[in-house]
Amino acid sequence: MSVRLTGGMKKGFRLRVDKKSSLRPTSEKVRSAVFSMIGLKVVDAKVLDLYSGTGAFGFESLSRGADLVDFVELDGTKCFQIRNFANQLGFRDVVKVYRGHAEKRIKNFNGYQLIFVDPPYDHDPWKKLMEIISQNCIVKEGGVLVAEHSKMMKMQDEYGILKKKISKKYGDTMISIYHTGFDLC
Repeated sequence: MSVRLTGGMKKGFRLRVDKKSSLRPTSEKVRSAVFSMIGLKVVDAKVLDLYSGTGAFGFESLSRGADLVDFVELDGTKCFQIRNFANQLGFRDVVKVYRGHAEKRIKNFNGYQLIFVDPPYDHDPWKKLMEIISQNCIVKEGGVLVAEHSKMMKMQDEYGILKKKISKKYGDTMISIYHTGFDLC
């Protein structure tokens, strides 16, 4: 199985993953739609990719002009794979990979313009995770958080400074995009 980058300077590069993997990679169609919705927010951005899996959202961001990406993934094998992809793509110097539970690892992170959150559909970290992100200035003023979740999951319209701007359904997948309000961190 492979996941193809859909835009930017590395468009067409394939992230090859084990067919036996338990991953549920975001489809090319959905990733393309997400980057169309967020537009130029990715350019020069500091990006956080939570529940990284293949790292597709983060690598797509770098391909489209982000400055750096921090990946947080629980599975050690996937962390190793993300580091390998960073080397293959020439992004080693602008990528950091952290292994651990997203809710615990990010408490001391801050200053991201763009955050991707894509947990397994059978895992519901939303309320706790969004509170941590909102209360600890993890996302900057004017920043964007992209949440990928099951269409069955009802996301709140607001989580502290994060306000939902749009939700779009793609089959079983729902994308909810949040922007920060005017609260300064």
